[in-house]
Amino acid sequence: MTSNHGPGRTALYRLWDAEGALLYAGITHYPEARWIQHAMEKKWWHLVAGKTVEWFETREQALLAEGRASREERPRYDQSGRLGKGHHTIPRIRIDDSSGRDAVRSYVVTEIQAGRLLPGSSIKASRVGRALGVAPVTARTAFLALARERRLEERGGGWFRVLDRD
Repeated sequence: MTSNHGPGRTALYRLWDAEGALLYAGITHYPEARWIQHAMEKKWWHLVAGKTVEWFETREQALLAEGRASREERPRYDQSGRLGKGHHTIPRIRIDDSSGRDAVRSYVVTEIQAGRLLPGSSIKASRVGRALGVAPVTARTAFLALARERRLEERGGGWFRVLDRD
């Protein structure tokens, strides 16, 4: 990972959509690592089209800048405008990802029914999500639903095993 990291140096990063709207602002010592984490966890990650990074000498300076960005720029998916631990001035935005879940479910069920996914074979949720243009967390949610239906079995690390339906 590349960084401009030195003792205490902290980055304020901003994530933008294709129209230039600010989606999220956050702080970290290692922006690239944080973006990988966001890509795996955030349902809105597929909207990110651009990133900017501003470095500060201390974490405290970055926290102040993040607070200003949250109040003044109002990122769409940001909850950093903190009143105190666990309290936010900006309400959480829920994303309806039902179409993504439905696409993943339909794909997996079709592959099983067509015999291209055989009982005992392994399949990774994030790979299916990537192939279908769906966030990894959305694909995992669909896979977990299929596990509750006894079509898949969770194996860990995002991997699932196809179960025999007979």
